[in-house]
Amino acid sequence: MILTISSLLPALCFIFLGINNDWIFAIVLIVLISGFGLSRQTLFYNYMHKFMVSSHRATMVSTISMIDRLAKAIAYPILGLLVEWSL
Repeated sequence: MILTISSLLPALCFIFLGINNDWIFAIVLIVLISGFGLSRQTLFYNYMHKFMVSSHRATMVSTISMIDRLAKAIAYPILGLLVEWSL
């Protein structure tokens, strides 16, 4: 439940940030996005450590980290090309 809220609240804040015209409300939304969005990884790792067998924990965390870095290594150059293309 907490992981769901920590993903939906930043998504809603991003939507409201896109249609917002008030800078004070924008600052509040950015604080909410950073507060709930950045806490998601901590909640996820706590959940993983709680339910993983101790003998497999290091391997699983390492594998998840490797997949995350591989996805970023593929996605970031593509996003860079898209940003360059739209400018």
